Order: sequence, then structure tokens, then C-alpha cells
Amino acid sequence: MRQAASVTPSNSILFIADGTDGDVPVVSDMSLPAWATPTCIIVRCFPEVDGPTEVIFGPRDQVDPGTPASGTYVLRTPRRQVQVSEVGDEVVFEATVPSDITRVSVWLSHPRWPERVIIGLD
Repeated sequence: MRQAASVTPSNSILFIADGTDGDVPVVSDMSLPAWATPTCIIVRCFPEVDGPTEVIFGPRDQVDPGTPASGTYVLRTPRRQVQVSEVGDEVVFEATVPSDITRVSVWLSHPRWPERVIIGLD
């Protein structure tokens, strides 16, 4: 099911994982839309001091804006859950997925400071 929220996350990032303690990626190359390990994805957001980020989350076929994704990642989901959370483990979204491997596509409205982030699950 498609979900949406307006968030101002600390450090202007969101985490995507299966709800367990994953291997958090190192944020290094600032030209990337996101950073990923097999168990955790970090997605950039609009700077928290400048305002909220609109985040849309759901099955890819319900959220795909019709443009190429900024990035596509493979996430291990042994609990068959995907959570989007802020620093401090505050869960923004949660969804049940059918497999222990989930493809996650991310669209950003801007490559560095997106006011809109779309997260689609396959």
C-alpha cells in the first residue's frame, strides 16, 4: 500500500532496513543518491534546517513516477519486513514483503537536496 509522510529527519538521512541491526553503510561519496550494504540503505533528504522532505513509500508499481530511478539496491529482508526510519530508530514506514530479498528503488527530486524522496519495493 502506498504511504506518504512529511519528515525532517536528523542529519537529513533515512535508513531502510528489515528492522534488525544491519551493517550500516559508510557515507563517503556525496555524489551518490544513497549508500548501501546488503542489510541497510541510507537515503539523503532535504536539509532538516531548511524544511521537510516529502517521502512516498510503497510497492514500486504504486509509487513509480515514470522516470528512471536515482538508484536501485538489493536488500536482505530475512524478517520479510522493510522499515524506513530516522536516526534514533523512529520508524516512519513499515511494510511486509514476500521474500527474504527485496529490490528497493529510490527516486530523488534533486540529486543532492531532494524535497521529495520516493521509495519503491519489488
